[in-house]
Amino acid sequence: MKNASADGFLASYRAPANAQGANANVVISAMNCMPMICPELTAASWKKNEDNLKMKLSQALKDNPALVFDIADATVDGKPAVSVYALSFVSTTDATGTSRASTHAYDIYWHDGARFVTVGVNAGATGAQSLEEFVQKMPKADLEALAKKALGVVLAEL
Repeated sequence: MKNASADGFLASYRAPANAQGANANVVISAMNCMPMICPELTAASWKKNEDNLKMKLSQALKDNPALVFDIADATVDGKPAVSVYALSFVSTTDATGTSRASTHAYDIYWHDGARFVTVGVNAGATGAQSLEEFVQKMPKADLEALAKKALGVVLAEL
């Protein structure tokens, strides 16, 4: 971003398969800070905005009593950041068959007051038939490692 002439960028890619043969999707975005976009980089500050952070989840996933939605302090290359981990898996069966909705994502946010960078990593199509299989195919640690690595690459260029 040092030499970018635009206000921001968006890049996405499919990460290489993990040890279980599953791929994650990675989306990196950056933009100039604005007061509402760049709040203090603490979990406590970001938890005040939890409802807005959940907006990317479908209603079925938000309504799932087993939804995991953790907002936490994080560090990447010694710099403070905030992470949001979401896990929800819903499976319903009716006369027409079974439908599933799921999310397994680790997002990490960083800014320096002028530039705001977001990295979102989510499990790609795993074919999982249950929450347990979903987590086994794409462990949270894999998502977190990919997010921190991608953010580290961007931070190294700032």
